[in-house]
Amino acid sequence: ESIKRLFEDSNDRSRIQITVQGIKQLFKDSTEQVSKEFRRSFKDSRHQTTVQGL
Repeated sequence: ESIKRLFEDSNDRSRIQITVQGIKQLFKDSTEQVSKEFRRSFKDSRHQTTVQGL
């Protein structure tokens, strides 16, 4: 009984661990996506400024 409880406990803990990893990965992906979008729009606006400068 105690072994079963211990196993369930560790199983819960590993599941939580996996969830945390998943959230971190998701956050990392979205952050990279945002910075990529930001860089692209920044580049576009710089081109825009150059065109207006001409």
